[in-house]
Parts: sequence; C-alpha cells; structure tokens
Amino acid sequence: MVPLLLLPLLWGESLQEKKRYELGVQHLVRVQEGLCVHVPCSFSYQLSLWSSSRELYTYWYRREDITDYAEPVATNNPYKHLKEQTQGRFLLGNPTTNNCSLSIRDARKTDAGTYFFQVERGYNVQYTYRDKKLTLQVTEFTQKPDILIAEPLESGRPTELTCSLPGSCEGGRPLTFSWVGAAVDSLNSQTVLSSVLTFTPRPQDHGTNLTCQVKRQGSRVTTQRTIWLNVFYAPQNLNIGVSFRNVTALKVVQNTSIPILEGEALRLLCVADSNPPAQLSWFRGSPALNATPISRTAILELPRVGTGEEGEFTCQAWHPLGSQNLSLSLSVVYPPRLLGPSCSWEDEGLNCSCSSQAQPAPSLRWRLGEGLLEENHSNASYTVTSSSTGSWANSSLNLLAELSVGLRLSCEVENVHGAQSASVLLLPGKMVSVSRVVPAALGGAGVTALVSLCLCLVFLCIVKDHRGQAAGTQKVTEDEDLVMGIATWGSQQNPRTDGPSDQESPPGDAAAWRQEQDTQYANLRFHGRKPREPQDKEATSTCVYSEIKKTRCPSSCKCVNQEQQASSIRGGLMESDFLPTYGSTTPESLQEKERYELGVQHLVRVQEGLCVHVPCSFSYQWSSWSSSRELYTYWYRREDITDYAEPVATNNPYKHLKEQTQGRFLLGNPRTNNCSLSIRDARKTDAGTYFFQVERRYNVQYTYRDKKLTLQVTDLTQKPDIHIQGPLESGRPTQLTCSLPGSCEGGRPLIFSWVGSALDSLNPKILHSSVLIFTPKPRDHGTTVTCLVMLAGPGVTTQKTIRLNVSYTPQNLTIRASYRNVTAFEILQTTSLPVLEGEALQLLCVADGNPPAQLSWFRGSPALNAGRVSSTAILVLPRVGTGEEGRFTCQAQHPLGSRSISLSLSVVYPPRLLGPSCSWEDEGLNCSCSSEAQPAPSLRWRLGEGLLEGNRSNASYTVTSSSAGPWANSSLSLRAGLSAGLRLSCEAENVHGAQSASVLLLPGKLVSVSREVPAALGGAGAMALVSLCLCLIFFCLVKAHRKRTGRRGKVTNDEDLVMGTVTWVSDGSQQNPRTDRPSDQESPPGDAAAWRQEQDTQYANLRFHGRKPREPQDKEATSTCVYSEIKKTSQ
Repeated sequence: MVPLLLLPLLWGESLQEKKRYELGVQHLVRVQEGLCVHVPCSFSYQLSLWSSSRELYTYWYRREDITDYAEPVATNNPYKHLKEQTQGRFLLGNPTTNNCSLSIRDARKTDAGTYFFQVERGYNVQYTYRDKKLTLQVTEFTQKPDILIAEPLESGRPTELTCSLPGSCEGGRPLTFSWVGAAVDSLNSQTVLSSVLTFTPRPQDHGTNLTCQVKRQGSRVTTQRTIWLNVFYAPQNLNIGVSFRNVTALKVVQNTSIPILEGEALRLLCVADSNPPAQLSWFRGSPALNATPISRTAILELPRVGTGEEGEFTCQAWHPLGSQNLSLSLSVVYPPRLLGPSCSWEDEGLNCSCSSQAQPAPSLRWRLGEGLLEENHSNASYTVTSSSTGSWANSSLNLLAELSVGLRLSCEVENVHGAQSASVLLLPGKMVSVSRVVPAALGGAGVTALVSLCLCLVFLCIVKDHRGQAAGTQKVTEDEDLVMGIATWGSQQNPRTDGPSDQESPPGDAAAWRQEQDTQYANLRFHGRKPREPQDKEATSTCVYSEIKKTRCPSSCKCVNQEQQASSIRGGLMESDFLPTYGSTTPESLQEKERYELGVQHLVRVQEGLCVHVPCSFSYQWSSWSSSRELYTYWYRREDITDYAEPVATNNPYKHLKEQTQGRFLLGNPRTNNCSLSIRDARKTDAGTYFFQVERRYNVQYTYRDKKLTLQVTDLTQKPDIHIQGPLESGRPTQLTCSLPGSCEGGRPLIFSWVGSALDSLNPKILHSSVLIFTPKPRDHGTTVTCLVMLAGPGVTTQKTIRLNVSYTPQNLTIRASYRNVTAFEILQTTSLPVLEGEALQLLCVADGNPPAQLSWFRGSPALNAGRVSSTAILVLPRVGTGEEGRFTCQAQHPLGSRSISLSLSVVYPPRLLGPSCSWEDEGLNCSCSSEAQPAPSLRWRLGEGLLEGNRSNASYTVTSSSAGPWANSSLSLRAGLSAGLRLSCEAENVHGAQSASVLLLPGKLVSVSREVPAALGGAGAMALVSLCLCLIFFCLVKAHRKRTGRRGKVTNDEDLVMGTVTWVSDGSQQNPRTDRPSDQESPPGDAAAWRQEQDTQYANLRFHGRKPREPQDKEATSTCVYSEIKKTSQ
C-alpha cells in the first residue's frame, strides 16, 4: 500500500510542482528561406536533491516526432542522435543558465512546423512543456540588403560602404556580394565583390545610383538594394550668364572683359555646380574681407548701363568645403557724341571747331561740299589741325579761300558702334539783296571777256606786221614754219622711232637676215609616237605595259601523280608510327598492328568549370569471329589502367565509372569509330593523362598506349561574349545576349547579371537572364554595360564590359552667334536677332546626334532642293547689310530624322540724315529735313538753344512732322526771330546713334554791300573797253586795205583778202593754193621769190599725212615701223 502512495510522489506531479515548470518562448516565429533566426527562450524546472548531481539535458522536438525513440532537432545531449535535416543548423542555448534559445541557420521550407521543448535531469526530472509550443513559419526570400555609409560622402575623401543582409548569420548559407554603379565602374573587379566597399567619390558621382547585389550560394535567387549617392563637393564649373538685348545669354567661364553698349539693360546670372548649393552673391570689385555684397542672390540686374557701371563685378560662390570666385569686367562703349561744329568769321577767313567723345575713341574728319579734307594738313585753301586724348577727338578747320553761298561744311565722327555728323549750311541773311549781286557779277565777267578779246586782236595785228617785214629779208625754207617752227621731214630721212638710233637693218641677203631676226616665237607641234613595228609578227603583243608570254613546259618535265605521292606519304607515316603493342591477348604481327589506329589530340587545355570536346577516331582489327559481339570502348586515367580499375568514360553498362567523372565525361558512339570525349564542368582534379581502350569480347582487346591524351585544367579567365542583335537605335527595343564561351548544356550552372546606368530603370528580375531586352535612349550613348557570369558552386565570377554606341536623331540643336569679338550667344529656339549694319557675324550650328548630323545653312526655309548658302556648320557674314536681313535656317540632316532651327536677322543702323535744305520765301525761311534709320528715328529741330519738335505752330514758326517705315520727315517755316549768326539744326536719333546738321545764318561778309561799287565800276569799264576795241579793229582794217590798194590793183590767187595765207610746196613754187576767196583770183606774174619779199604777212599751210609704208626690196623681209614717216606733199 505504501509503494502505491509513494508513486505519485516519484513519478507524478502535484499541482504545486507543475507551477515550477515554466517556459518563456514566442508562440510564432517567421523567417525567410535561407536566412537565420534566433528564438529567445528561458525555462525553469523543479530541482531536487536527488537530481542535482545529474547532467541537465534539454531537447527541441518536432511535434510529430516527440516519442521515446524520436530524434530531436536540437539538444545538448551528446549521446542523442539529431535529425539529419537539422544537424548543424539548429543550435541550442546553454541550459545551465536556464537558456533554451533556439538559433536556426539557413532556414528551409521543410523546417516549418510546431516544436516542443523538453528538459531532462537524470530519472528524477523529465518534463515536456506541451502547453508552450513554438510555431515556425518559413516564407519566401524577399529580404533586401542594407547599405551602411560610415560618414557623409565628400568628394576626394575615401569612404567605406558596408553591405549586409539582415537575417543572415555566420555559419549560414554563404553570400556573394557585388557592387554596381557608375561610381565604381573604374574600380578593380575584386574590390566590388566584397561586402565592404572602399572608394573615393567624385563630384560627377553625385546623384548616381549605387547597387549592392547579394546572392546566396547554391541558389539563383538574388536580392539587391540601390541607394542614391549624395556627394558633397565644393563649387565647380562656375560661370556667368550674360543677357542683354533680349537675347539668350552668353556664358562666361573665366575672368574676362565684355563690352556693353551704353544704355542697355544687362542681366548677370551666376551659376555654380556644388552640393549642397553654394551661397551666391555679387561684389563690386574683389570680395574683400567683410565686404558688403551688392546682391545676395545669383542675379545682378543693371537696368541701364552707364559709365558709372564700368569696372569689375565679382560673383562669389561660398561653400563649407571651399569657395570660388569669378570676375567680369564691364567696358562701357557708346557711339560718338558730337560737340559742334561751331564757326565764326575771322580776318583770315572762316574758323570752325569740332569735338567728339566716344568709346572706343572716334575718328573725326571734315567734309567741304563733296570733298574730304585730310587730317593735320595745310595748303593755300585750308588748314586742318586734329588731336585726340583718351576718349576725346578734336579738330579745327581754318578756311582761307573765298566760299560760295549755300556751301555745306560737315564734321563727321565715327567708331564701331555708330556714326554722327553735323553740317553747317552757309546761308546769307535776307538783308543783303540778291538783285544787287547780278550786275556786279555780270560786270566782272564782261570785263574779263572784253580784255581777252582785245589782247587777241592786238596780237594778230602784231604778228601780221612782223611777217610782212620778215618776208623781204629772209627766205623761208621748205622745212620751217615761221609761226610754229615745225620741221617736216622728207621720205629719204630716217623716221622717228622709240628705239636706239643705231638700230638699222643688217646688210646682205634679206632672206638670211629674216632667218635671224624675223622669227620670234617657235611654232611647236607635238606628234604622237608611232608604234614600233615588231620584227616578228607572231610575237606582236597588245599589252599596255609589258609583253607577257606563256612559256611551255619542256617535254622533259614529268608530273607527279598526287594520289601516288599521297599514298606513299601515308604509307611512310604508318610504317614510321608503328610501335610495339602491349596488353593484347594474342601475339600480333606487324601487319596486324597497322590496323589499330587512334586519331586524337596529344594535349588539350580547358579552363576550370568549362566544357571541352576532344575529337577522336579509332580503327581496330576486325574479324568475323567478333562481328556478332558488342563493341565497348573505355577512357582510363594512366594511373588507373588495370583490369579492375574504373574508367572515366565507357559505353559498357556493366562497368562502374569513377565517381568523380560520372555524368561529366561523355563518350562518342563507338559504332561509327567515334571515340570523342566530351568533358563538362572541368575540375582541377581532372588534369592528367588518359588512354583509350577498345574491347570486343575476347578476340579484340587493345589499349592504344602510343596515343595518349593529356588534359590540362587552368584557372578560369574566359570572358563572356556580348552579342547585340542589330545596331542600337534610340527608342527601338534591342536584344543583348550574354554567353560564356566554353560553357555547355549540362555543365556547371551559370548565373547571369547585367550592370550599367542604361539598365538602372529596369526590373531587377530582367537583369538576371542571359538575354536582355531594353530600349536605349540618347543619354545611354557612350555608357557601359557589363555582363557578369558566376559559376554556381565555387562562386567564381567573370565579366565583360562594352560601350554602347546608340544611334539617335539630332537633339539640343542650337545656334551660337558671335560678333564684336564677344563670346557667342546660344540660341535654343527660333528667334530674332538684331545686328548692327556693317558688323561681321558668325553663326555656328551645333547638334548632338550619333552619328554626327550633316549640318548646312539655308536662306529662308530648307524647301525641297533648296540651295544652300553654306554646306558646313559655320555661316560667316563678313559685313551685315540690309541684303542679309531675313531668315536663316540651320538644318541637321540625319538618317534617323532631321531637325532645323531658324534665326531671323534684323539689321539695325543709326540715322542717315538728308538735309536740311533751306530757302528764303516771301513769308520767311522754309527748311526741310529727312532721316532714315532702323529702328525709325526721332527727328527734331533746334533753333539756337530752343528745341522744336512734333507738330506745332505759332506766330513765329510752324513745324510739320511725319514718319513712314524707317523714314522720318519734318519741315520748318520760320517767320520771326531771325538774326545774323543764328544756328538752325536738324537732329535725328535712335538707340544706335545720332546725327545732326546745322544751317548757319551768316552776316553780310560773304556777299558784302560794299561790292556794289565795284559792280557799277565794272559796268562802266566794260562799256569803255568795248568802244576802244571797236576803234582798234576799224583802224587795222583800214590800214590793211590801204596797203593792198597801193601796191597793185589786182589780187593774186595766192593771197587771201582777210588772212593773206600762202600755201607752199616743197620746190618753192606756187601750185593751186587753197583759199577762201573766189576761184577767179590768179597768181601775180613774175618771179615767185621776189613776190614773197613783197608780201607783208605770210602763213604756212602744213598738211600732216599718214605715213605710207616703205616697200622693202625683199618682200619676205617686210617690217612695219613703230612710228609713221612724215613727208611734204605738193599741192
């Protein structure tokens, strides 16, 4: 009865004792496949003195396995067998500290289930905690890796990045890491295959992606995480964008100077590339310490540039990692500003002065009427004195000669930015009557004309009288003229030539002389060469260069029968290659040995993990005894070739293969005498020498020892191949295929992955295939794509990188306009550009296309078959004028599509002034003025210091103005307020320049009233001189008539009543002289010489005949003289 009472005490448990058995563990634990999990657990149990000396054992069982003979999944009992599936993966905590924690490594789907904990200490304590169970769920692997950056990324400073996979643990399934991204493309391939990456970031790495890929060994599942790099870097690529004239900004990238036209609005934009963004500000001059900026933003606005803004402006980009400055010097330029001209009458003449200020310094000149007066020049008519200092140019003009009324005097000034001129119209005052000037002018002209006429008549009378006296004392030779003194040469005298006087025709035969002198140029004839007639007609060749003949083989030559030669060679080789054969069952003769042949490579190399096919053929001695038997072939390692050795490959199904080569070494079909050996997944242990053996029962059994195969297995260095299906075109899907040469189906599995910035936006699952389909973009051109191939098992990785050549249509088409030696404007869209007339303009068209687009320029739109004005990217307009105004289009022609961008040139120019012109009317002074400019000018009048503009009228003046297109017109009628010396100006102005012209109302010095007296005296003198001349003429006529009537009553036919002209011939006789009198007048009788002495005045009538060519004695030696020959001819 007592043992029954003690039984509950020994084996049973009271309610109080059960409370002492407690277990603290999670009810449900989830873990992803392949990862690790740690399940915290603690327990308590009832300790007694009986069991305190016993070892404490703890166990974890699956619920279905909790029996006395079941194997636990984890225990600390070394005498208990564990389940094979969990051995080494389920680890138990230290039970001595009441720790029942369970660590699970490399969780598998089969691990899912419910687990119970059990404690055991001798026979006294043995308890299973059934009320507390652990449920384990194993889910799909979706965990992303974590990337830890030790510190902020700074450009130029080495940084360490660590990639880890949460849930992985030491002792779990091995992980393979790889880093992908543009920032690590230049690193060593071994560096990027570690969980810890050390690299030095660059500014261009900011904003790029960096990916850590994690692959579990033995699984094709890959997980990855991509982060965006935030790289801190100091300001770089600091530049200033300059905008004016509403034109796209030019970009200044270094300290420079830029000219700006005065009055223009200027906008300066400072741009810096940095991270975080730099603090931008503008300073006047250099940014000294604690200097106050004139703008605390990136933009500096100058609404109207003047000389006060000239100087240096500096943009400062302040950054914690370093600051940078860029300066721009503004040089304010402006067209000429004209002061003057101002004129005044001095004793010596009219003195005028003119000054102008411009930047750059202008050139200044005077124009009098249509004539241009040289600088710093002096003569009897005028003196010009010019000088320049800095931006000023000064000139003075002193006119010394008499000036005509209405003459225009202009002062002209010019520089590259414009021109200006001011004119002075010399206009007399109204108080000097114009009617009084006419008699004075006519009087002066009459006096001059009458004096000239009188002098001519007096001269004729004196000459006539002198001839009469000379006729009696001097004989006139036939070669001399009394009046002109001209000698006439006869035909026997030498003609006048321009050559030396000693040049004469050589004596002797004229034909001989002609041979020496006549021919001056050679008439050359080039005849084609006549082909040489060959002596041997049969050997005639029609070859262009050389003669080619076919030679005949002599009869003594003998041809070698190639088949006989080949067979003899083969026979020689077979005989020389025979060696003694060992291992055969029966003796063989030499002839029999010749029938065993093996054709195989001596040495074969293969890289580890790849495949190789070794071609092989064999022959053996065949007999009718063994024809019905099965043919077996074997490949053995050299050290294993024994009767009981296992071959590496065979077709004998009853022969065991070596375990290391089973399924990897494959044999060809021996029925076709094929002994080829295919090796998959080559391993370093495969290296060695192999022999081939053939067996056909007992009749044929032969080992080819003289032909052995040596296999070498090297390290894997093979790079994968990337094949692109067709050219890469932007926007068109393209297929890329990655393959590893040497791999084969059934060999070691390959794991592919693609890396590159062009693939960052693709689904990660797509990147783990050997075939990649993606659509390239223009920005992908020039980037790299890498194919990584990993061999499953050892984790060896090889890769190949290619550079993408993406064809794409032109984009970012821009026009850069350069003029005034200023950095180009960059025009991004069709727009209008104003250009000052006369400037040189260069247009550069830029397009981003691959392959480069063909750039050309058109006038207007590039219509079909339109003519190009330039077939290059550059269009140069040396001097822009109104003829160049209009639209110019740049076309970028490309096989994938064309684009065009247009630029409309608007030619602007300063005012061109026409006038003013003024005239006196009854009601007053009327003036008109016109001007042409682009844009249209404003036109106004200035009277003295007063300004007259617009359309207005009062008692003193009336102004009428109008405009049409580029023209502005104005007229002014002045009725009062006029005085001598008053200046009236017409002024025209636009944004590109100004021009003015003045009318100067002169006092009466130019046309003086005091000259009325000389005019009257001139009239009186003219009347007196007319009377005197008439008297002299009458007196001469009377005297001549008296002499003729006193000498003879009849006039000879050699005398002229008026002139008394005599015509002389060469022999001194008078023959039919030409006179103006009637034909019935005859010559007087008597001696001609005596008659000549009696004549008072005589004149020679000379006739100049054209030279008659001299007839040469020899017709062939005819030569023409340079000058004509003069002869006297008889009348």
